[in-house]
Amino acid sequence: MFLSTIRHTPDTFTQGLIYYQGYLYESSGLLNKSFIQKYISKSKIIRYYFPDDIFIEGLTIINDYLICVSWKQSNIYYFDLDLNLIRYNKFILDECWGATTDGKMLIISNGKDVIYYISPNTMKIIKKLNISYNRISIYNINALSYANNLIYANIWKTNIIICINPYTSEVIKHWNFDKYFSLKNNNKKIKDRSFGENVLNGITHIKQNKFYITGKNWKLIYEIELNI
Repeated sequence: MFLSTIRHTPDTFTQGLIYYQGYLYESSGLLNKSFIQKYISKSKIIRYYFPDDIFIEGLTIINDYLICVSWKQSNIYYFDLDLNLIRYNKFILDECWGATTDGKMLIISNGKDVIYYISPNTMKIIKKLNISYNRISIYNINALSYANNLIYANIWKTNIIICINPYTSEVIKHWNFDKYFSLKNNNKKIKDRSFGENVLNGITHIKQNKFYITGKNWKLIYEIELNI
């Protein structure tokens, strides 16, 4: 399942992770500390810092625009790929958490059991997915990644990734990484997690069934395989 690791900036409270045209982009939350960053090389990153009252959440890319959303302010920000701010405006949801795209629609979570498809042109809600597993609603859906016509999502406050069929809204598979990311299990090779909010968060598709994942304030980003 685990293939390789790369350096992660440990001051990053990861909200969104994007791999695009050979570069990694990432959003980091918290008031007074929010920023987005681009990994230029192993030793170089560039950042854009937000005003102190902005809490940044999910991140995605549509038509070469880097798009990120803020939490309770529900702002949506548009950047070029060098992190130059182009514009921003008010969003339509009461809260925004994770963000991804199918190439046409913005796909947004808000921490509940619903994922929204939103037109990037009109900002109108096109459809809603009520996410469930065996008819039980799944809450705390956070960071998102769209890949191979499926939605992959982190579940907030856990080390769980779920895979959602966007046509049925059903969770078709899940992976629990507790045994890998735990300070309590000192025999494991991977023990990057501390405790509290520093759980798995941030997932992006690379190619085929390969993904990058990381967590809040972790020291590493992991390349993994997720097989359906």
